[in-house]
Amino acid sequence: MATNSFLNSKSFAAESKLLLIEPDKTNRVLLTRVIEDLKPARFMAVKSTVEARQAMSERVDQFDCVIVALKNAPSSGFHYLQEIRTSQIPRTPHDTTVILVSPPLNRTMVSFAQSLDLDGFIALPITVTAMNNTLSAALKRDRELNSAEDYTLVKLPTPVPKKTATEDNKKGSKGPNARIVWTEKDKEKAELLRALKEGVGNGQGDTEAVPEEKIDNVRTFWLKDLLPGMVLAEEITGEEDELLIASGTLLHDKLIEKIKSLSELGVCRSFLKAGTSPPEP
Repeated sequence: MATNSFLNSKSFAAESKLLLIEPDKTNRVLLTRVIEDLKPARFMAVKSTVEARQAMSERVDQFDCVIVALKNAPSSGFHYLQEIRTSQIPRTPHDTTVILVSPPLNRTMVSFAQSLDLDGFIALPITVTAMNNTLSAALKRDRELNSAEDYTLVKLPTPVPKKTATEDNKKGSKGPNARIVWTEKDKEKAELLRALKEGVGNGQGDTEAVPEEKIDNVRTFWLKDLLPGMVLAEEITGEEDELLIASGTLLHDKLIEKIKSLSELGVCRSFLKAGTSPPEP
């Protein structure tokens, strides 16, 4: 990890707002630790480009640099880069610095990077010093980009949707292996959803939900910033838009932990709107 002399010096990232998009939990934790050692002015990590777009549409923040993994279903890091360069991402200028987390490079990847004016690559594992050098070089890079229209002409491979076991069953798959195998992650997800459905830890108890019009100081929060006593100002829905927790629910420690666990398992997004309830008369 970082040396004392490095930590005591001011890194270039300390003046920057950084966004990490990494679907792999192990890689996300590793990169988060390295980036946080640089003490950036602002840092957020999300699991997918879909979640990143939602965050931008919710006006959570604006970033100087986006670090995005190449593998980012349903498309790829290059597709997200193209969306930035063609001004399709809310509150993200088309000249935003973008760095790709990638496996060993090949000729095709280098060609896409040049065509879309990618600002740099990083490979894992990476040290704090190497990350700082890559970020500094990218953020200080003096480049003149093409117009947004020019980047629409870059032809990237069409994303291929990943088939699910359910889809295969709908097509009539038969045989001894034509069944869904539940992983530990599936079991944990089902247990959390069952607990919410049965009303365990729903945060309301014997009290009534706070009416939506009475919730004050509403703004968007990342789940890590939630505190007991806050009130949900919007419903929390699952992967298929099913209601998990109603608007107006008073948050407490156990419920906040359940929401964070659902987010880690990909059941709900990692940010939501919350506020405060009016004081008792």
